[in-house]
Amino acid sequence: MVSGPSARERVKHQWCHSRSQGCSAKELHGLLGLD
Repeated sequence: MVSGPSARERVKHQWCHSRSQGCSAKELHGLLGLD
């Protein structure tokens, strides 16, 4: 599991890029297991 804001932001950045349409907070939380 990622730890620290830098790691989380990196995942978020890659997720946004892979989606090519911005981030969805719900999808991002699900991805990180925060729900």
